[in-house]
Amino acid sequence: MLYERQIRSFLNDYPRIKAAARRMHRAGLAAEALMVRLIGLGYVKRRIQSGPLAGAWFVAGKRVHYSHWFWNGTYEVATCEFLRKAVAADSVCYDIGANIGYHALIMAKSATGGKVYAFEPIPQVCEILTKNFALNGIQNAVVINRALAAKSGKLTLSRSLLIDQAAHCENGAVGFDQELLECESVTLDEFVLQGNMPPTFLKIDVEGAEGEVLAGGERVLSQYRPQILCELHGLEPARIVYDQLRKHGYEMFSVGVASKKIESFDQVPLNMNQGHLFARPQSGTGPT
Repeated sequence: MLYERQIRSFLNDYPRIKAAARRMHRAGLAAEALMVRLIGLGYVKRRIQSGPLAGAWFVAGKRVHYSHWFWNGTYEVATCEFLRKAVAADSVCYDIGANIGYHALIMAKSATGGKVYAFEPIPQVCEILTKNFALNGIQNAVVINRALAAKSGKLTLSRSLLIDQAAHCENGAVGFDQELLECESVTLDEFVLQGNMPPTFLKIDVEGAEGEVLAGGERVLSQYRPQILCELHGLEPARIVYDQLRKHGYEMFSVGVASKKIESFDQVPLNMNQGHLFARPQSGTGPT
């Protein structure tokens, strides 16, 4: 943003003004959250202009600050291009944390002879996800209104009122722009044991709970050896994922800002701005 450094420097020099600005920002978010509670998030359908989904119709929240990236084709460009190339025609993809389906659409269009299971715990978001599949004639994808977790049963999430997003909530405390959501959960292992096709490719984006997804998939990781593309959310979740994948004999690469083999934990991308983690059973060549 223009003059961002100068503004930050000014605010740091004047802590009282900085505190007042923070209060104003929180008040603005609270007002927006109240409006969403009263009239809903609001969605709009537009055609995507460029990128791997150019020409596709896509429904997204009209008040979500990053929706225009979906429509103009600039959302996570490197990650989306990697997905398009990495998913083979016969792939069975699990999109874990599918949201409204941007990544799932890319995988479904690549896995023409395979299948996509799109997991999304928020019922209202599942409706938009289903609509985005239908608008584009996607027949090889199915929406699963459940969370993948370390245990099957019930799971309490904190759901954002401002964007289509939810995260694990253990203590029941939520902010003014959130609400509690109870959803069904299932482990990766149990989902496959229920008779569903085992994955060859996992895409994981679950707001810090990625380690729990892998913990519930010990059998799948050891028996079916899927490739994994994972967004990490901080130091501790990244450490858990890194240790789990090493235990199962995976080699890892960073994808996004720079694509390179990860030789030690300090090279792991800790958030989406640093890229995504790609993992596969050891052997072969790195990501292109």
